[in-house]
Amino acid sequence: MLAAVALPLLGWATATQLAPGLVLALLAGLWMLSSTPFLLPPLLALLLLCLFDVVPSADLIRAASGDAALWALASLILSQAARQSGLLGTLFVHAAGRAAPGSGGRAMGAVIWLALALALLPSPAQAARWSESFRAASGLSLRAGRELSGAAHLLARLAWLPAHPANLVAIGLLPSGGLDRFVALHWLLQVWPLLALALVHGAAAQWLSARPPRHPESAHLISAQIKDRFALHGVAGIGLGLAVMTVLQPFHGQAPGQVALLGLVMLFALRWVPAGRFHPSIDWEVLIAVGLLPGLIAALGFLLPEAAVSLPLAATALPLLLVLRALFPALAAVSLAFVIVVPWTGRLSADLLTTALPVLVSLHIAELVLVCPGAGDRGVGWQGVLQALRRPWTWLWVGAYYLWLGWIP
Repeated sequence: MLAAVALPLLGWATATQLAPGLVLALLAGLWMLSSTPFLLPPLLALLLLCLFDVVPSADLIRAASGDAALWALASLILSQAARQSGLLGTLFVHAAGRAAPGSGGRAMGAVIWLALALALLPSPAQAARWSESFRAASGLSLRAGRELSGAAHLLARLAWLPAHPANLVAIGLLPSGGLDRFVALHWLLQVWPLLALALVHGAAAQWLSARPPRHPESAHLISAQIKDRFALHGVAGIGLGLAVMTVLQPFHGQAPGQVALLGLVMLFALRWVPAGRFHPSIDWEVLIAVGLLPGLIAALGFLLPEAAVSLPLAATALPLLLVLRALFPALAAVSLAFVIVVPWTGRLSADLLTTALPVLVSLHIAELVLVCPGAGDRGVGWQGVLQALRRPWTWLWVGAYYLWLGWIP
């Protein structure tokens, strides 16, 4: 009722704009409830938009057949193969063995090994569980373990986009699902200063930490994941090959999803992901979100009034994401931010991938400085944001973000 009164005052004066405005208010309200399953609000919003006949249903689900959805599917299945072959366990054992305070270069090696493992976990929920297992196996203190894991998460999510579904949602917003628009090498050249700072952050966190008694049984549980050495090396080779081919996209011209399709063919042909046995442990919520959220975001964003997109987007992205993360889950927060990005980009006739980059970077920095202990499936609350603002690392990252904004073209 409040939304029906307030939305016309904010610029939704016509019936065509009022309907998506009410849908957006409903979407945000349901996402704020921690007991609401994440996919329920967007599915309900899609249903209402179809019933109101605001947007054709084919436009709402177009991203489900795009390159981003194919890349997400391949990443989820590669993650399952890495778990079954023991590759994930091996990477976590290497990371835990190097996570020792005062170990210098080995400390930085722990961040790299952990980032490699987390890059194979596109599901935030599964990545959070493995990170807690790593902290227990390494014997680091709770604070140091979470700081190191946060730095590794940031490194993985900025270097390898399938490491978080928000990145693929941004790719899905591009025309033709990102085909011929996203170039991984160009992306890495844009974010490499932040990758270097993440390495320093993780190494410093463990170097300065006090180490509690080690729990070797935790490391044993992780190393028990190793089963077949041939499969382990084969899955590692496929993953490395896909990463190299994705980076070399300017030379062969194939989109990342098409490259990932080659990896799927090899995984199934070699029976490293047996058909009928990989379904239960795949986080299907990630795939559904990547397929449905881009269409919903585009539909709501293009119907926003012009007054709602008058702020400078890049400069306000990080404060906006910190505020949104106080109230919403991580993927919901960045989706609402993208609802602003889409019309802002259209109004300035800018490239969507360029304007989405600060929003994605802001999300991952916010996840790091908030030291989110869970999977990001709920808002951290205002107390969590206030605690983050009291930490020196937060202000270091805020300064680094604005310096980076001035550095990128």
